[in-house]
Amino acid sequence: MGEENKEFDLIIIRLIFLFIRQ
Repeated sequence: MGEENKEFDLIIIRLIFLFIRQ
C-alpha cells in the first residue's frame, strides 16, 4: 500500500510540475 501510494504521489507531482511549467 505505501509503495503504491508513493508511486501515485510521484505521478501527481510530475503532473502538477508540468501544469505549472506551462
